[in-house]
Amino acid sequence: MPNPEDSARVEARKVLATLRDALDQPPLLRRHQLVLDVVLDLLAELDVVKRVAARDRVDAMLAELDGRADL
Repeated sequence: MPNPEDSARVEARKVLATLRDALDQPPLLRRHQLVLDVVLDLLAELDVVKRVAARDRVDAMLAELDGRADL
């Protein structure tokens, strides 16, 4: 049986894809999709320690995408 958290994540991705299509936007780059997946995990996490760890991962990923990883 699928995990309800996985189902919610799949549904959230479908909603975002539908919204993107409705706005006639191109598909996300793979690296942007990875950031979005981490953000969805962050929003769904109830454990504060895990949430902070996910936030730090998002920050590191955005820093890399932003070109500020060398700061």
